[in-house]
Amino acid sequence: MTQQGALDALKFLAAEGHGQLGAVLGRLRSVAVKQGSEAELETAIDLVRQFRGLAVELASRLCADAHDFNHYSDGRQIQTSVEIEPGCRLDYRWFPDPADPANQPRTLVERHVCANGRQVSVVVSAPGILDVVGADRPPMFIDAPAEGDADA
Repeated sequence: MTQQGALDALKFLAAEGHGQLGAVLGRLRSVAVKQGSEAELETAIDLVRQFRGLAVELASRLCADAHDFNHYSDGRQIQTSVEIEPGCRLDYRWFPDPADPANQPRTLVERHVCANGRQVSVVVSAPGILDVVGADRPPMFIDAPAEGDADA
């Protein structure tokens, strides 16, 4: 792995850790509200915050471009966010290798039912691009032979 590849992998790890720890914090807060055991959960939340801060600090020390944890060395965004419906967002972190299968066209969320009853899907339309499409229409990236294709 090249030095740039290693730095991009570290940036991905920092972004993924930040996102996952954010989800953990949200769940811990939810449990605290439901169970009323705020003291123990506040301790757990503080530990998660400390770990998150340590991870970001160490990553920034190791990266030459420490001030930019939003882009890979080639300029691509590390994370993309799309609004599925008002108040509901999906954050997707792109793998450092542009050719990774996780960065290629595919469906991420199939048939999310919105508050208004509309059904939508979230798709990777192309590397680095997320789209929200109506679930009644198939994504355009489906690789199928064209009508009349001799190989079909």
